[in-house]
Amino acid sequence: MKTAPQSEVTVFHPSFLSWFLLEYPGMFVVFMILVLVNDGFDDIGSAALFGLSCLLPIALLGARGLSRFHTDAISPEGLHGRSFWGVRRVIRWKEIREVLAFRLIHLRFLRLFSEVDEQVTWISLFPACPQVFRREIQRLAPSDSPIRKFIA
Repeated sequence: MKTAPQSEVTVFHPSFLSWFLLEYPGMFVVFMILVLVNDGFDDIGSAALFGLSCLLPIALLGARGLSRFHTDAISPEGLHGRSFWGVRRVIRWKEIREVLAFRLIHLRFLRLFSEVDEQVTWISLFPACPQVFRREIQRLAPSDSPIRKFIA
């Protein structure tokens, strides 16, 4: 599939804070469940403090990695996103048959269904620069595109 020249593609990184707010509490909950299963309620306070302090750098690094490498892009050709399994995909504007929203706790995604190959392309809706993201969608998406009703 032909790709647009690099100068015409606008790349969007997801928000670091959004990934962090998903990872850190989630990691802490899993850690505390493991502590409770193994040790019960004995010295739960120090275990919680230990978990909070040890998981913080791991969550920071994980959120940084996800916000840096899990990018989406918009071009005159279409949207550059990922499949459910993380494989890079490009869906042309005219090929978008249906758009459905998906929410993972506080993270919002759009699932773009292709009318050509029935594949689904995932686009994250928590970019670091949401105003620029919305402006590019409004500028490049055709007026009858189903994605427009999800970009306010």
